[in-house]
Amino acid sequence: MTDLDHLPEDLHDDLHAAAGESFGAPDLNSIMAAGHRIRRRRLAAELVAASVIVIAAGVGVTAALPTTEPPRPAAPAPASSTPSDDLYRVVPTGLRQPGGEIVLQVVPAEVQGAGTDIRFGVMAAVRDDTGAMRDLMMTNEVQGSDVEPGFHAVHAPMTVDGTRVPEFGYYAGPAATITGRSAAGTRVEARLAEAEVGADRIVVFWFDPATAGEGEVGDLAATDAAGNALPRGNNVVGHG
Repeated sequence: MTDLDHLPEDLHDDLHAAAGESFGAPDLNSIMAAGHRIRRRRLAAELVAASVIVIAAGVGVTAALPTTEPPRPAAPAPASSTPSDDLYRVVPTGLRQPGGEIVLQVVPAEVQGAGTDIRFGVMAAVRDDTGAMRDLMMTNEVQGSDVEPGFHAVHAPMTVDGTRVPEFGYYAGPAATITGRSAAGTRVEARLAEAEVGADRIVVFWFDPATAGEGEVGDLAATDAAGNALPRGNNVVGHG
């Protein structure tokens, strides 16, 4: 005799009936479909995490951009732009690389944080003969104002995906001449392109390796058209 024999007769019968029920074969198609959905969600999360590569620099933020994206066509300025707004304007540098010409572009940037007023940064890209551009790296200010008089977001020469990017950055103010000291100890002059973002005037600059050498150019200084020294601001050269 077992403990089941002491149960009430109606409960005893119910248990035996339940034990004899057949539950049928498992639905393999439903189980496999659920597994595929789980794997797809997990793969999407891994791809999002892997696509963000940000390198913190001492004077700003520099992002080395993913190189698996196809080249993008040169985009015109948005319809809301005004003639005094040079966002998205492409600045040719005249520096050639195997993939095309190195170009610089003032692009929007957004930095979160109390007391920050960051609206833009400078993108380095390579533009091929068809006009399509492949973004290489971007640098921008990370604190305070992006147009405080002086140098901003200066980055040392860097190789990105086999493409050599020269030292570049921007100056907020009426800089007519920008110079620096090369690795060889000589004073060299940067090449300039003026731009306006809203009501603010900036000068995008870069150093040509043919005159500045391949190394970092430091001790940056700027003068106006009359030769007067301008504020240096943050003229420290960042490294990604």
